[in-house]
Amino acid sequence: MKPRTKEEILVVNLSRRMASISQHQQRYAIQCLTKKNAYIGKRKAWCNMCGGDLEERNTGNLVDTLTSEIVCPHCGSILNVQMLQNHRPYFIHNLYYTIVTTCKGYQVIRHFMFKQIDKKGSNVTYQLSEVAQCWQNQRGREYIIARSCASNAMYYDYWLLSSDMTLKGNVNRGYYGDSKYEINPDAIYSNVKLIPILKRNGLRNNFYGIAPSALTKSLIRHNDAEYLLKTRQIELLKYFVNRDYTKCPFKESVNICNRNKYIIEDASIWIDMMNALKAIGKDLRNRLYVCPNNLIAAHDNAVIMKRREEEKKVAEELRKKAYEANVSYISDKNNFLDLIISNSNITIRVLQNIKEFEEEGNAMHHCVFASQYYSKKDSLIMSARDKNGNRVETIELSLKSFNILQSRGVHNSISPYHEEIENLIKNNIDKIKKRCA
Repeated sequence: MKPRTKEEILVVNLSRRMASISQHQQRYAIQCLTKKNAYIGKRKAWCNMCGGDLEERNTGNLVDTLTSEIVCPHCGSILNVQMLQNHRPYFIHNLYYTIVTTCKGYQVIRHFMFKQIDKKGSNVTYQLSEVAQCWQNQRGREYIIARSCASNAMYYDYWLLSSDMTLKGNVNRGYYGDSKYEINPDAIYSNVKLIPILKRNGLRNNFYGIAPSALTKSLIRHNDAEYLLKTRQIELLKYFVNRDYTKCPFKESVNICNRNKYIIEDASIWIDMMNALKAIGKDLRNRLYVCPNNLIAAHDNAVIMKRREEEKKVAEELRKKAYEANVSYISDKNNFLDLIISNSNITIRVLQNIKEFEEEGNAMHHCVFASQYYSKKDSLIMSARDKNGNRVETIELSLKSFNILQSRGVHNSISPYHEEIENLIKNNIDKIKKRCA
């Protein structure tokens, strides 16, 4: 896109004069992001750091019971064991590295693609290429300068590294938004530089697992983001930023929490509880309701009370509304209804209709139906089941950021399959992204 306004021209010119990444910044990226692996196939094994052969499996030195780490006899690196089904001579790891800095009063967030190339018989090599810059002014206006992406690539953020860094247009257009520029990196350079308004609003060098550009933009634009950061309600801040809110939900109740030095440890559970309490007319300024000692139990109790009230007062109306929502839900999520993600232990599928939401909520004893998650247009609700068909967890995936917003087992617990479910979704996230077109 050709810059047209004075500020766009200024940002483009400043971007062109930005210094290249320094040697120290490169070393920091290598230090933080390097994956040290021992690749072990059926018969051969090798170290990715030096490319040297490890002993053959049948010598007894590398046995099938290896589960964590070994030491390379050639370079002395401590390696994480990666078991392979076949013998591959090379691997490529793509990670994101971010530098947070300033330039002429702008907050600048520079994203780099860090590529680690492991090749048998050779030392590990690295490539570091800048792919995107987010420029934010004192009012929170954001300008994106980035490389092009392959429009027909199977990966959503497949950068064309040979293309120029150019100004991008309206990055939020489209139903699901264009989130490839709002990157949550694998590592952030330790020397964080911030414009004065962000320092005033409480940000230092910790981004709390939130995409830096999303957090800084929210802190500049919205007073409630500053409020949540300064009161250390970090989980609620994550909830606020990840959902692109402009106002803090239940702020008066959050004030009650702060007065009682109560930190909300699970924002999604607390918000769901507050929604349930509001629906049944409870006093949301009562400390006993908003600052429970056992959040899960209080949430479940609120959901039960809400369910009873609904059953008594609006049973027929709820059925009618659910039927109307069913048509809308199927229309909105039509691209995803045949999506199935599975491995040998877990099968994950999208909930097909409102009836399945009700069955899921009743079986898992959580509020996926009572809180009308089927009406969330920017979320995809999925059910994970084990190989015997038993429900394991219910997953909410953001269709804007493609982050897992929550994954809950029975009574909102964490199941033994939790990590495996998250990894399975992350490994197949491109299948979901392709269906957003």
